[in-house]
Amino acid sequence: MNNSLVPWDGAARPTRYAEASDEWGPASPEPAVAPVEYLRALSKRRRAFVVTFVLVLGAIMGASSWQPRVYRATAKVQVLESAVGSGGNRPTAEERSMALETELKVLRSSVLAEKAAALLAETDKISVDEIMARLIITTEDPDVLVIRVEHTDPERAARIANAVQDAYIAHNAEFSRAEMMGTRLYLEQQVQQAQAELNRANRAIVRFKARHGIRDTDLNEVRRAQDLLTATMEADRVRAELNSARAVLRGLQRRLAMTKPTIRTTQTRADPAVEGLNKLIADTEVEIASESTMYEDDHPRIVTLRRKLQELRRMADERARKLSELPPVQVEEPNPAYESLKEQIRQQETQVEMLRPQVAALEASAARLQVRTPETPAVLLELARLENVRDVADKSYTGALEGLRDADLKLAGKRGGARKIDVARPPRVPIRPRPLQTLAIALAVALMAAVSLVLVQEHTRSSVDGPDELSGAVGMPTLGFIPAARNTRDRMQITTTEHWSRVSEGFRMVHASLVFASRRTPFRTLMLTSATAREGKSFCATNLAVVYAQSGTRTLLIDADLRRPTQHHSFPVELTPGLSAVLAGDVSLADAIRPSGIPNLQVLPSGLPPLNPAGLLGSEAMAQLIETAREHADLVIFDTPPALAVADAAVLSAQVDATVLVVAQGRVPGRAIAEISRMVDAAGGRILGAVFNRVRPGSGSWYYSYSYSYRPSKQDQKLLTGSGGA
Repeated sequence: MNNSLVPWDGAARPTRYAEASDEWGPASPEPAVAPVEYLRALSKRRRAFVVTFVLVLGAIMGASSWQPRVYRATAKVQVLESAVGSGGNRPTAEERSMALETELKVLRSSVLAEKAAALLAETDKISVDEIMARLIITTEDPDVLVIRVEHTDPERAARIANAVQDAYIAHNAEFSRAEMMGTRLYLEQQVQQAQAELNRANRAIVRFKARHGIRDTDLNEVRRAQDLLTATMEADRVRAELNSARAVLRGLQRRLAMTKPTIRTTQTRADPAVEGLNKLIADTEVEIASESTMYEDDHPRIVTLRRKLQELRRMADERARKLSELPPVQVEEPNPAYESLKEQIRQQETQVEMLRPQVAALEASAARLQVRTPETPAVLLELARLENVRDVADKSYTGALEGLRDADLKLAGKRGGARKIDVARPPRVPIRPRPLQTLAIALAVALMAAVSLVLVQEHTRSSVDGPDELSGAVGMPTLGFIPAARNTRDRMQITTTEHWSRVSEGFRMVHASLVFASRRTPFRTLMLTSATAREGKSFCATNLAVVYAQSGTRTLLIDADLRRPTQHHSFPVELTPGLSAVLAGDVSLADAIRPSGIPNLQVLPSGLPPLNPAGLLGSEAMAQLIETAREHADLVIFDTPPALAVADAAVLSAQVDATVLVVAQGRVPGRAIAEISRMVDAAGGRILGAVFNRVRPGSGSWYYSYSYSYRPSKQDQKLLTGSGGA
């Protein structure tokens, strides 16, 4: 509820003062700030918001405009599969990945940068360090290397990227050719060795035939002897494999005989109750997580579930502790080693059974050949052996020779393990700065900075800015709002000179609030004060007295500021004799009162400053003056010094019927107003409320300023006032 323009009887204040502390504190925690309050804060501090927004935005865009434009040129190279394969086989995915990582390191190496610099030497003088600093190498797809170069010159960026691409392809081709040359040299050595072996085998056969007088007509016998030898050798080989398999089988059987089928293991005791408790704990945790989305942590449902969870955990821990105190259980389990040996024996037996028929078949074949050539001389068998050696050497030589021919063909057509798939072209658009992207970021940063500054100012300020804050500080109601006006010192009687202005309407609203308050608690003497100087209390006292006089109330305005008097400047009166002379007994009140020139309004100036103003205002003479003043006017208004600066206002508040506090918007802290309230209470005075002075347009929902004024036409104003006052 907005308590604006509601009179306050001074009895109850919704404020508690912090005990044993110098700080004043509200009786209850501050409520959450609604979003509309943030909008009001932004509206109220829109000048700071706009200035901060413009400055941050200008700074970011200015810094961006000074940044050099950077361009990026891109070239792409495909690494061929033959370059990354190994052993002539199709490479696996892991091999391709590892090979591609190696190629990345090659591209980033200083060796390649030196070759690129050498290619650019004719057109650009660029160092190796600069190339490496501007080079960005990444991968794309399984076998593509992307070469990016960033530079402020787009043409130069493209030339560097293409030079690195050419240098890499040339380096790759050199490496591939060197690798192929090494393979060819190895194959040449293999051909020479195979040819030498073949020549030795041929010479051995020629010498053997010559020594034993074997003619070419005996070749059929040699062929039969050779077949017999081959069958015998193959039977011996398979027999050897069979014997080896039998030996392995016997060894496995001996190991199985020494291995136990089962082993004894130690296990902890299992308790189904613990498993059940753990399941209940998990279910309860899930239920708490689900209920937390609908209830607060202090909700009875959440509290009950948390207690249940604690109890379940306690029971589970207690049960587990008891189980740990029991002795472990001995369990017989199958021995994995025993089962593994049995499986190996089965496999070995299967191999033995497969080799037995092979040996039998080979022995039978050798026996048949032996029957056909029962008397094969040993000479022919030796010749057959030499023929076998020559055949093996011939096959080796033929294979090595074919490999050498393939290597020569590949070397002739080898162009390297990489190829160009995209060359770099001079880019047209820079990668940074990007004006649109920078503008979007600058707008977001400027907006956040401006909003943050406004909110920080709003939350860190301690001054009272509106009736809600005034009510929160001391529970004091607001009697009215006086809009901000320029040059108030030269326009002290603004309610007279500018009868239809918004400021004059503000004073008439304050007058209405005071009239309403006087019906509940009548008053004849009214004091105006403020917390500090320059809040406009004398301006308010002058115009409030004028408004009362204009309403037909006989009003006496007394300048009780004996230190810095003002009212003798507001009205055409002399400073002396004044209040100080009346209190000193030098002149009577009737003689000191002066006409103001306004009907129903008289003025008593302050007079010469005394040595002890507070003592005079609290004296018996002041009390008699107030009683006498009641006979001269229906309402006596006192203009007093600031209450926190000197004690004059607090002293005088005890002798008047009511006090009005003038508060300049956004200038006085809430603690200061609370202190004034305490001082007036201690003196026995009564505060009716506060008048907000110098209120800025659009300050809040409690005060609105329109672009027009609800006033009579200029012709009607002349008829009503007899002047052309605005």
